[in-house]
Amino acid sequence: ARPGATLGESVRRVRATRGLSLRALSDRTGLSPSLLSQVERGLSDPSLSSLRRVAQALNVSVADLLGEQQQERASKVIRRTARTRLLSPGVGALHELLSGDVERIDARIVTIDPGVAGTEHAPHGGTEFVLVLEGSLEVMMGDTVEVLHLGDAATIEASMTHRVAASQDVPARYLWITVPQK
Repeated sequence: ARPGATLGESVRRVRATRGLSLRALSDRTGLSPSLLSQVERGLSDPSLSSLRRVAQALNVSVADLLGEQQQERASKVIRRTARTRLLSPGVGALHELLSGDVERIDARIVTIDPGVAGTEHAPHGGTEFVLVLEGSLEVMMGDTVEVLHLGDAATIEASMTHRVAASQDVPARYLWITVPQK
């Protein structure tokens, strides 16, 4: 992706370069043409799972779509001012990406508005970790719901359905780390 390009611009540019229509990309990813169009226009942010499917269908890395420069798998510093920020319009969630290679580890700080229920994540491979930095969260792991407060943490086996929601009248801010299954 070119520096400064939004996620949607990157997806549209790579799709066009590959000569794919929205329908063709939809067929390859299993995502609706409507959702893909909203992503390309910056009206919706895909889940990490959907983003991985789009990247795979376009034969690029997730980092390429997020505008990260290709680098060898080495140590990397991402300055606070250089974080990629993904805002979910209409959802009340801001994701600040902390890792440059989300295919190896996805670390992010997420801020969600009061009462916002995050997206329910379908079971997938890997492990997820959440640490509450501000406010409190309701964390659903399978059939269990736990309330986490400042400083509380949870490790989630991603093979079960899971979701987080802000549980107070104040925004919640938390560190979310996903380690994909190898």
